[in-house]
Amino acid sequence: MNHLHVDNTFSDALRAELVNQVQSTAPVQRRRQTLLWSAAGVVVGAGLLGGLAVAMGGVLLPGGQPIAQESAAPSSYQVTDTLEALGGRTVDYDPLNSPQELAAVSQVVVEATVVGLREGRTITGLDSTVLVLLPDDVVKGELAAGNDGNVYLELYWAGSSDPSYYEKALPSGAKVVAYMVPAADGAPEEGIDTVVDDPKAGRPEGQALFLPNGPQGLVMQVEGHDVVWPLLGAQAPGNIADTLPGGSLIAK
Repeated sequence: MNHLHVDNTFSDALRAELVNQVQSTAPVQRRRQTLLWSAAGVVVGAGLLGGLAVAMGGVLLPGGQPIAQESAAPSSYQVTDTLEALGGRTVDYDPLNSPQELAAVSQVVVEATVVGLREGRTITGLDSTVLVLLPDDVVKGELAAGNDGNVYLELYWAGSSDPSYYEKALPSGAKVVAYMVPAADGAPEEGIDTVVDDPKAGRPEGQALFLPNGPQGLVMQVEGHDVVWPLLGAQAPGNIADTLPGGSLIAK
């Protein structure tokens, strides 16, 4: 089991919600591993700031369409922009040993480009941010009929509820490989004391919402820089293509 450091602010309601999401989507043999991630790793600080997304650099206005986006990540980007913005978490999880193993327990795998960020849902008063991806290839699974061409990936972090906070950390134009499971739809579940105030937020009406399948499930690279796993705070030299199923590059 691996351990990473995070602040100690946790939400029992959020933990319960994310555990429920994993139980309803992950294969039985995967559940113990992902439950650890859901319970300890995907957290949001109780004192997050509210705020609207600003209209700049590929960030989306709340409830709106993508605005003008940069075709490539800014030249000033450094891997530390990602690691510093998303650092400071504890994740107890049983790491998988290869991208192929991670793909086997994920419902959808995409190779994509970051095109923006938008405000996400609020679960029992705690906010999320949604990473908007334009798929270059759906490597495993399929997107639902009626998909608008984007993938909406829900992320819970301590730091800020304002998507513009992550603009440098997750820049438009960056390449991403995402191993995903569906996010819960916010409907009440027996034994889960969780309230989703805005279950349809984070994406346009009728669009699916996903979660990374554990901290290894989100990989990013800006051209000319190391591959980075934002949810692990890890980086490695190489090519993001090697993190696709069949490749050998994975952080633990």
